[in-house]
Amino acid sequence: ELQRANFMHRTVLVSFDWHALAHAKKIAPDAICWCTTKPNAGVSAADVKAAGANGWFCALDDANDDAIASARARDLSFGVWTVNDAVNMRRLIARNADAICTDRPDRLQQLL
Repeated sequence: ELQRANFMHRTVLVSFDWHALAHAKKIAPDAICWCTTKPNAGVSAADVKAAGANGWFCALDDANDDAIASARARDLSFGVWTVNDAVNMRRLIARNADAICTDRPDRLQQLL
């Protein structure tokens, strides 16, 4: 319990395995969990919220204005994976994405 208390307040659990995230929430109800979705999976912010998540990590192909607005309307944090080009990074920064997963943190850091 002590070890968990030392890092859980600064940890976000992110996974495609929503069942594992639900299990983590049972063990640690205050855990911050973000559901990840595959491109064009037909998943909505409502589905993510219904799963008990705190955030939605969607594929770049699905990170449109409607998805972002829908996540915000449901009080979900919103992130996108994997964004390596500056054009899309700028677009997501302008739309106030909470997180951007990238293989190019150097490029993202320059834009921030």
